[in-house]
Amino acid sequence: FPLWPWQEAGLALTGRGIPDHQFHYYRVYPPQPREDKKVNYFPLAHTLIGETIGKKKLLSRAGMSSASDQSDFFISLKESGIVSDICTPLVVKMKVLGAFYVGFSDESAQRPELQDLIQTLAHELSSTIEGIYLVEDLRFNLQPLKRAHQELKGLDSLKTEFISSVSHEL
Repeated sequence: FPLWPWQEAGLALTGRGIPDHQFHYYRVYPPQPREDKKVNYFPLAHTLIGETIGKKKLLSRAGMSSASDQSDFFISLKESGIVSDICTPLVVKMKVLGAFYVGFSDESAQRPELQDLIQTLAHELSSTIEGIYLVEDLRFNLQPLKRAHQELKGLDSLKTEFISSVSHEL
């Protein structure tokens, strides 16, 4: 099978400032020009993304023209020419970060070898996203720790001066 058979690939992220009932969709392929990038928030309810996250397992569907899903996300996919799709959760340490979505212009979503490949990619993406989140958390927490360290150094020097003064007086 072709190395890059999909029509569209994207990350649907949840949590971290995104309301519980929504997901933030980042279109990865085809790449969008920087000026066309917009924030895409969609409701989780009644979508393949929501179902994938809820069940924590890979889901695929074919024949999307007959699907009853009428969410804004689904409609945007149909407009892109998506015929079948695969969605797999991004899970790290039993915590779901979101989902990896891949849409096809043919019935490729039913091929087991592609499903295995997409699960492998999702596993690697999960680890990478978790690493990015950890670095972000460290950066966020570093400034308060630096301030606390400076305050403690100031208190330590006051303590040293006090002990020195008391010992001199004694």
